[in-house]
Amino acid sequence: MSKGRGNSHAITTNSAMRLEINNLLKTNCLIKDKVINFTYSWTNGSKMNIQSVYNDSEIYLHLKYNITDRTTKESKAFDYKIYITKVKSNLGKGHNLYFYCPNSGIRCKILYLCYGAERFKCRQAYNNRIYYSTQTHSKEYRLNGRYFKLEKTINKLYEKRETTTYKGKQTKRHLRLLKLLNKKDEVDNLRNEQFEQWLLKYIGA
Repeated sequence: MSKGRGNSHAITTNSAMRLEINNLLKTNCLIKDKVINFTYSWTNGSKMNIQSVYNDSEIYLHLKYNITDRTTKESKAFDYKIYITKVKSNLGKGHNLYFYCPNSGIRCKILYLCYGAERFKCRQAYNNRIYYSTQTHSKEYRLNGRYFKLEKTINKLYEKRETTTYKGKQTKRHLRLLKLLNKKDEVDNLRNEQFEQWLLKYIGA
């Protein structure tokens, strides 16, 4: 991996290098009662060697990687552990896993490496803000971005939905769907208002 002097440009959660608990679980890189050695890679070509350990006494990632300074061309090796904790699910079944940020100690699902940092840490540990992708859009485009993101999430829920009630009560998935549908209507109304303002400004309608 390479590292410059720092970056004053806005970095988003999607463009930054990141370690994500859910992705590690989905790709079978973090499995109960197993020690797994694997190589983790990103779209920018960066790679690192990781060992995951998950048992009843401890859960952690052991990271090994090198960072080369683009200015001095000097390479620096890093070798450290990121610990993970189990938190009982709010639903009353099973547990959720969270990183302990090595810098702040905050529990989080995602750790980032950006803005010239040398170790992975949570968003709150950075002095520079890590933006969500929609926050970097222009004001005019932002509402469209929110609308289509909501639409995508709603369509996924429609694909999964089997029943709307269980034992006479609305399911949590159905309640979430209704909430998202209301939010989508709100955003769509704002889009229409924005479009009307644009017409008045540029066309004089």
